Amino acid sequence: MTSSTALVFLAATSATFACEFHDTPMFGAFGANHPMMSKAEAPTNEEGFVLKHPRAMAIKVNEPGVVKINYQLPLDYRDAQLEFSSQDDLRLGADAPVAIGQLDGEYSLNFSAQSKGTHYVKIRVSAERNGAPYTYVQQVKVVAF
Repeated sequence: MTSSTALVFLAATSATFACEFHDTPMFGAFGANHPMMSKAEAPTNEEGFVLKHPRAMAIKVNEPGVVKINYQLPLDYRDAQLEFSSQDDLRLGADAPVAIGQLDGEYSLNFSAQSKGTHYVKIRVSAERNGAPYTYVQQVKVVAF
């Protein structure tokens, strides 16, 4: 009698645990609480634009420096350009926006610091994505000594 009681208890508890996997979406394959479903719902980068550059640099005052900026432009972006700005104590080699004419590439931005201290170069990407304006901004910290 004890073995039949244990069997009934085991069947009731296993049914309870099994029910947590039988909810939407995809009932019968993996429920929403199943570990495999959490992988399917991982966040994605919807923008897809990639901009890589050093986050910080150190240079001597009045000596030239170069920031190498690598970019990857997805197919649905049009009329993309790079724009650069900084404080007055940091002179940039690019005054006008730089048009991005290919899907991936590298741009070298020349600059020099006119005084000691911490300065910032702001990198702004402007483009049109699916008919809507798109803007992406990053910065590079420049320490002049």
